[in-house]
Amino acid sequence: MLHSWLGIVLVLALLLGVMAALKIHARRCAPHPEWTRKLLHMSMGLMTLSFPWLFTEAWPVLVLAVFSCAYFALLRAPGPLRRHLGGVLDGVGRDAPGEIYFALAIAILFVLARGDAVLFAIPVLLLTFADAVCALIGVRYGRLRYSVGDGEKSAEGSVAFFAVAFGCAHVPLLLWGQTGRAETLLIALTLALLMTFVEASSWRGLDNLFIPLGAFALLKNFLRMDATALCMHLSVALALVVFGLWVRRRTALDESAVLSAALIGYISWAVGGGRWLLPLLALFCGCILSSRRAGRNSRSVPVHGVLCVASASLMWLLLASALDAPQLFYPYTLALAAHLALTGIAALRHFHPWLRDGAIVAFCVLTSWLLLFVPFLLLQGLGAPALKQTLCALGFVALAALGFCTMQRGPQPIPTDATRWLRQAAVAAAVSVLSLVAL
Repeated sequence: MLHSWLGIVLVLALLLGVMAALKIHARRCAPHPEWTRKLLHMSMGLMTLSFPWLFTEAWPVLVLAVFSCAYFALLRAPGPLRRHLGGVLDGVGRDAPGEIYFALAIAILFVLARGDAVLFAIPVLLLTFADAVCALIGVRYGRLRYSVGDGEKSAEGSVAFFAVAFGCAHVPLLLWGQTGRAETLLIALTLALLMTFVEASSWRGLDNLFIPLGAFALLKNFLRMDATALCMHLSVALALVVFGLWVRRRTALDESAVLSAALIGYISWAVGGGRWLLPLLALFCGCILSSRRAGRNSRSVPVHGVLCVASASLMWLLLASALDAPQLFYPYTLALAAHLALTGIAALRHFHPWLRDGAIVAFCVLTSWLLLFVPFLLLQGLGAPALKQTLCALGFVALAALGFCTMQRGPQPIPTDATRWLRQAAVAAAVSVLSLVAL
């Protein structure tokens, strides 16, 4: 007990010392605010790497997380603490609580790792070095910019993230892991690629939460696989990137939305298999058709739009995996069909306001139903139960369309309207739940 409390005091003293040193450095040298912020993150990451050896129980890490979150929250509030130590975190002009997410992620990761130093250290290394180098390279050398939810990132920064993430995974696995050399190489490549998707799709500091927890889940799964399975995972991830870039030129998705869509496709395939990926591919084909008929939108669809579209389907996918309930493939497909119809309706109403609402709704409902439920019928077999579900799906998609049109009256600036995406997600989720109850 005494040893744990001494460790807590030591870590907190180091944190305060680092904050004070960075504040002095910022006053004397006036570096770019992003450098100061990332130096703090790297210092925090290096301190937390000692946790598996410093603490044998989870409660000291949880105590540190509570103290750290409270300290960073107070640092953002007006007062003497902000006057003396402020500027280290808020100099970049963003109010995202990334350092709070950082502390929460470390605490959750320590609990999940259960003393496994490799499972704890690799995600922390990714967050400590890959994320920091990505931001600093983007600030210094970034020229090829792409938009995210609250600003811009750079292709140069994403490439740097991938390179550093590969090293952060490969070296520890070679030195301390129990896997073979081929498996180590494949794990590092796949993990680095997928975490690059996560970093590029994150906004408002959420990468500090998503990167370590996502890396932990993937790494724990990859360590159980042989080289053949790992090759398949890497191939699918690469194929989805290529497909996403092809889709980018034909739809209104922006770059970060494309990468988040590729990540969602990978999750669907990894958790459910190929049949759960097929409806997502059909959804992309429908988006391409909708973009051609509606015209390319000058305001690209942001990443939060993709997450809203995928939210209900991911819920059904995870429930199906956890409960071993393959019948949930029906509401999964229905939610995607509803989203395709609603997206098409919103786009056509916005870009072709002279068309009748009835014609728009009928066309979008029928098109989305055919694109999603013809493959569904073939996958489920041409028996009476599948045929009944397919026919009922037409009514549920129409119900979602009518409900959405009632709530979303008149042409709207659809890509940047966050409320509209949330409304659409709620309608699709409600209809998918209703379909499960009704059938």
